[in-house]
Amino acid sequence: MSAQVDLKQFKADFERQFEREPELGLRVWRILDDYFHKTTSPGLLVYEESLIADRPLDRDARREVRDEVERAHRLMLALHPAGNR
Repeated sequence: MSAQVDLKQFKADFERQFEREPELGLRVWRILDDYFHKTTSPGLLVYEESLIADRPLDRDARREVRDEVERAHRLMLALHPAGNR
């Protein structure tokens, strides 16, 4: 996700893959909602755990992890068909 330069194009390409299988697309959107809707959703908590797994948690590291989780959360919300809800 972080390597995407053009988020609008990425979102369009992501949505386009479900044109032939709209039911699959709905399932994916439900997963995004269930696992990435809030910064405390399970998917983002697992991501946060992976970020802190091999680093000391000093103040700077905590700030970096928080900023990265928030960035990932914004990207996931931007991917949602309703936009940044």
